[in-house]
Amino acid sequence: MFAGCCVGFYNHRYYLLAVAYIMLGSLYYSILQWPHVFETIGGYHWLSLVCMLAPHIAVLFGLLSIYGFICAISQIVLACVFVLTTYLFGVQIMCISQGQTIHEKRAGITLYDLGWKKNFIQVLGKKWYLAMIFPFASSPVDGDGVNFLTFYDLNEIKNV
Repeated sequence: MFAGCCVGFYNHRYYLLAVAYIMLGSLYYSILQWPHVFETIGGYHWLSLVCMLAPHIAVLFGLLSIYGFICAISQIVLACVFVLTTYLFGVQIMCISQGQTIHEKRAGITLYDLGWKKNFIQVLGKKWYLAMIFPFASSPVDGDGVNFLTFYDLNEIKNV
């Protein structure tokens, strides 16, 4: 998305789960760090909002120590990582559910939409339930990465 490149057919599962795990990890660490950050910046009061939103200004006016500044910056970085990875994860889930890449989404191509369930199985593999927990588990995907099953092929199979 940011590099203008598509994720490879066999790497899509690993990319999706890496983004999901980074999103969950940043949220988890942010929640764990939250009480310590507020204890470091001086508790819950109106100045703590200034210290969290603009820690560099709080340091200049002496409201925050260097250690408090580092804690506040790490909390801000975690929040940014969480927001960005949540966006990436949401876009990928939306594209996978519609059987599209980012390029196909922008161009309005819906030829490869096999239904949300088959689309997810095509990305995560036959053992999708295992692949979501253990990304490196053996879960072969259908296809070779060059020739893809289309909506019309699926309808022909159903009509036979």
